[in-house]
Amino acid sequence: VLLYASATRGFRAGGFQSGGGNALIISTPYQPETVWSYEVGTKTDFFENRLRVNATAILATNKSLQAAVLLPGAGVNVATQNGYDADMWGIELEAQAVIIDGVTVNFALGLQDQKFKNINPAAQIATSIRTNPGLRGSGFAGYTGTIGLNVDKPLTDFGVQTPGNFLL
Repeated sequence: VLLYASATRGFRAGGFQSGGGNALIISTPYQPETVWSYEVGTKTDFFENRLRVNATAILATNKSLQAAVLLPGAGVNVATQNGYDADMWGIELEAQAVIIDGVTVNFALGLQDQKFKNINPAAQIATSIRTNPGLRGSGFAGYTGTIGLNVDKPLTDFGVQTPGNFLL
């Protein structure tokens, strides 16, 4: 049994717009983005390593998230804006069991959610958040899951006298 916990802090620097556009866009700076991330979990093996169960819980508190937005107007005007703060949490459970030698079943389930806070009313993303209450951050899935079966048996187990393995 392995139990673990971590707390980490990360950041993305602020700056000035670099992609052209009008003078107002170019002169508008954006603030740093920061995140505190907390994780606790366990990794366990049972029954002479034939069953493995891992569980993890995470919480991330993001401040001043930066978003690249396409601004209205002639041409392509892209700017970075600090749009909002967000709290994100998630849990993940994984299990792997050796049913018989050479046959393994695996399973994983992940759940996560986020809550937008302190939405910057001047940021273009603010309108999207207000009009789409179920909106999630880019690349953010509410749940994920997998289930699988692996078979790796010598061909001789099937009566074949050729060296090699059957893989499925």
